[in-house]
Amino acid sequence: MAIIYDPDTFVITIFSHNSANPNLEWRNSFNVQTAPDGSIAPGDAVVGALQQFIAGTQRNDSKVFKTTCRKWSRGAGPFFANPALWDDFTELVGYGYSDAGFVHGTAVPNGAPTVGEVVVRMAKQNSAPALRAPSIFLRNVIRNEDLLTVAGGPPSWKVDVSGYESLLNTFAETILGPYIGPPSGFPFLTNVEYSAKHSIGPNNIGVRAVVFKAVSMHDLGKSERGA
Repeated sequence: MAIIYDPDTFVITIFSHNSANPNLEWRNSFNVQTAPDGSIAPGDAVVGALQQFIAGTQRNDSKVFKTTCRKWSRGAGPFFANPALWDDFTELVGYGYSDAGFVHGTAVPNGAPTVGEVVVRMAKQNSAPALRAPSIFLRNVIRNEDLLTVAGGPPSWKVDVSGYESLLNTFAETILGPYIGPPSGFPFLTNVEYSAKHSIGPNNIGVRAVVFKAVSMHDLGKSERGA
């Protein structure tokens, strides 16, 4: 199977890990469209915004430690087996519960880790709402103290922390606003519509909003590709 590229779309991947146990690692990916024949460099503002968005939702026992950039592609072999255009090893300690983080200074202790992979799921909503909205799974945002625990049931916020949903939405709009909804120009965040089976795409659809969807469970081994 030939590899399909979208020449003006790049995948920026933010790698994070637990500060005390760096082997506990996860990643979040975002598609970024540039002007024709454009490029993305580690120091570009859109890269910094994505790093700050992830770090600004995580507790301070997490750390963003690496960012990579690849051309958007589909085809034979694992996506991350393709060489990166660049790696950036900027380190950012999670600051979700600081004055600059998503809870805007709310004094919440780090607390105890959740049992299993309890995550916050946000959606990258399309400018064409009928199309699917890929998810962003945010780890290390919440702790056991934030959750109602019901054996066998889905995780959910305690009543007194349900306001986190609107705070997350506001934080996403503040940090990512220049690159979504619609943006004023290039670069901007995009979802890529592609199906080899149905001969669709790759077509870029601009992201109009990044919004809270649910407290959820997600397998740490199933990392995002930014699709």
